[in-house]
Amino acid sequence: MALYKIIDSHHHLWTLDHKDWYPWLTADLVPLYRDYTLADYVQEISFLQDSADVVGSVLVQASPSEEEIDLMVRIADNSKGIVRGVVGWVNMLDTHSCIRTIDHWMKHLSSCRILDQQPRSLLVGLRPMLQDLPDDEWMLRHISPALISHMVDIDICFDALIKPSHLTHLKAFVGKYPLLKIVIDHAAKPTIMGMHPLSDHELANTQWAKDMKWLASNSNVLCKISGLFTEIHKATIPPMYKDDIQYQTNLIKPYIKFLIEIFTCKRLMWGSDWPVLEVAGIKPSMWIQCCIQIFNELGKSIEDQQQIFYHNAIRFYKL
Repeated sequence: MALYKIIDSHHHLWTLDHKDWYPWLTADLVPLYRDYTLADYVQEISFLQDSADVVGSVLVQASPSEEEIDLMVRIADNSKGIVRGVVGWVNMLDTHSCIRTIDHWMKHLSSCRILDQQPRSLLVGLRPMLQDLPDDEWMLRHISPALISHMVDIDICFDALIKPSHLTHLKAFVGKYPLLKIVIDHAAKPTIMGMHPLSDHELANTQWAKDMKWLASNSNVLCKISGLFTEIHKATIPPMYKDDIQYQTNLIKPYIKFLIEIFTCKRLMWGSDWPVLEVAGIKPSMWIQCCIQIFNELGKSIEDQQQIFYHNAIRFYKL
């Protein structure tokens, strides 16, 4: 029996049959420019089962198109309970149409019963692709209060796909909408330099850390521990450590330590960010082991780790 039970709060699937849905997915993005299917994902997570068992996942949009929601919901509905929820994209510029689309998909209930659960909506969250928009203030300028109010009323979550330049505006957004459940994807993609691991003091004095600390003071905001290996600036790693996973784990450790300090283990979620983490040469099994190592080195109990790996995603997304 696996020691760790896991909900993967963040992964993607796509096929090149629909490559026009993904304007960012170009042939030069090796190894991402190929099909990544549910069968591929199941094979990847099967390698974890000696120490960890991924019992469910959240499938997150990768396309700024509503067509992708239809595909993701069908994948989830036929996944035999593996994909427990979908975070989709909707056109938030048209509030009334957006609300109609959300309500349509909220009525689509899972055909797979998990334990004694009642049938539930597979659409659990919305994610505008904020990191790709030219206006860092887009969330404040273009998302209407009526849409946010509706999201709060139906208890659907907001995934914030952002970079450090967006944090100031996310703070204003959180202040404006304190009842909206928000999760920060990939810890807002901090810039992780490769020369040496940052000290606690060095990290705490970065603007990223100051902004994240303020956001963590709001109980409606959670954060995903995901995508950190891909934020390491490989060009700054000393040549002898280019392929050293332990060295890179040490670079990431101060960031995870800081996130646990400010969010606590009760408001962090683990995500694989598969297949994007393949860009960094990392497999889900490796990322799991790196996190377990860091959590153990930080003295976190199995119960604390299970909050991050399992319970928080269940509660946040109502899985």
